[in-house]
Amino acid sequence: MIYASNDGTVENIVRRLLMKSKEEILSINVLKEEVPNLDDYDNVMIGGSIYHGKIQKQLTKFIHGHLQILLTKRVGLFLYAGETEKEKVAAAFDQAFPEVLRNHSVCNEIFGYSYQLHDMNLFEKMFLKRAKGATDHDTWLNETGIEHFFKTMLI
Repeated sequence: MIYASNDGTVENIVRRLLMKSKEEILSINVLKEEVPNLDDYDNVMIGGSIYHGKIQKQLTKFIHGHLQILLTKRVGLFLYAGETEKEKVAAAFDQAFPEVLRNHSVCNEIFGYSYQLHDMNLFEKMFLKRAKGATDHDTWLNETGIEHFFKTMLI
């Protein structure tokens, strides 16, 4: 499982998935760790969160740098997005992952969103409060989507 987590929110979801698995799953936060050679893996789960309107730069770099090998793997994509409107969520997902990878993926899911305002700078807080009506620890988890992703990827 290859992911990017700035504030620990995505990392918590990843830990939750790992705890459910009976199989050993390697998890790599591309913001902190080097990704191993993907040749040894059949399944690759990739996810991150929308931060300043985009998925994390390091995750985008990883995806584009490994796109050809990812297209030979069984891939699942997930996103933690700060949107609730269906059209905006779909647009965020489309922007986060290349079309060829989205089409190749066996599972594409939105896991929900979380605003941790206490970890943000003043500008970010003001923007989210005004644009989204966000409050600190404002969270929604797509339990159905998370469960679907887990079952699909661990078959």
